[in-house]
Amino acid sequence: MKKGVFWKVYGIVVTCLLVLILAGLGVLWFYLDNYEKSRPEYKVEEIVENLNKSDIDDLLTYLDIQVTEFENMDSVKEYLKSELSGEWSYTKNRNDSTDEEPCYILIKDGDKVGSISLNKDGKQGIFKMPNYSLASFNTELNKTRAVTIKAPNNAAVFVNGIELSDDYVSSNDEEVVDLEYVVDYIETPTYKSYKLDNIYGDLDVKVVGVSGNELSVEATETEDEKIVAYEYSFECSEDFINSVDQRVRDYIYEYVDYVINTKQVSTVQSYTLSASNARKLFANSAVAIAWNGTPKSINYGEIETSNYQQYTEDCFSVEASVTASVVTNSGDVREYPTTLKIIWVKKSGSWYVVDFKLGR
Repeated sequence: MKKGVFWKVYGIVVTCLLVLILAGLGVLWFYLDNYEKSRPEYKVEEIVENLNKSDIDDLLTYLDIQVTEFENMDSVKEYLKSELSGEWSYTKNRNDSTDEEPCYILIKDGDKVGSISLNKDGKQGIFKMPNYSLASFNTELNKTRAVTIKAPNNAAVFVNGIELSDDYVSSNDEEVVDLEYVVDYIETPTYKSYKLDNIYGDLDVKVVGVSGNELSVEATETEDEKIVAYEYSFECSEDFINSVDQRVRDYIYEYVDYVINTKQVSTVQSYTLSASNARKLFANSAVAIAWNGTPKSINYGEIETSNYQQYTEDCFSVEASVTASVVTNSGDVREYPTTLKIIWVKKSGSWYVVDFKLGR
């Protein structure tokens, strides 16, 4: 009996010791777990792990995402996922860190690309471990950009299928080059600039001009391999060009004819408006040539037209070049290259020249 009692007591003691040991181990594990989670590096490592896993949903808890009407959360998430590609790590920023506000440098593929800073919120739990919360998470991921779009003031501008309203207009008074003499005939066209803030990914920009054709982007500006500025200018549809091209060529023929002094100015003036700057320029554009009589022959050359730009329904410009070749009475051959930018306006249903620029 005594031997049986001993073993019972022994068993109870051993069991209690095992329970105490297991409980102690449990407490120790719980303590170590709390200690590990209380370390500021724990939260940083958690973020870096999500970066390496491309875990967008978890990362969104750290990012302040402001989605505009031109993007949605799904498109932003796809953009962010594409930006995560690479090997992420971190190192402590010993210059700026304090015990209360530890700071860390984020590294991607060996380059510094951002920072994480934490705030010490005091102590919590039964072990009174320090608690750190995220103060800032700055990377290229939560970096948005402003995008500007410059286009003709009478064009319709669409971004990702949405037509821009005047709420996005930043300026509407930039003058168009070479149109200083159209103000007496039409409302002077200008360029309009738009500004879009908080943009993440690429944009689909479409600009439709006054003639109904989609304008081609003339120039773009990039920062960090992303477009931050688009610039559009005036263009013409093929239908419009076809409708005016013959009158343009007829005028150029008459202008060249006048310049080399084979016709009176009244002929070329019939293509212009009476008070226009073009009429004032005719006297300066004629070449003083001593022909010793009428030239034997004139080859007017082939007219080349380019860069048609329709500013309004009643105004356009065109660039033209032609080289006339004249054979004098003495048999000499003289060439007269001419390059013009011609500005036209519509009056009473017909197109007239109001100004031209030489040597363009």
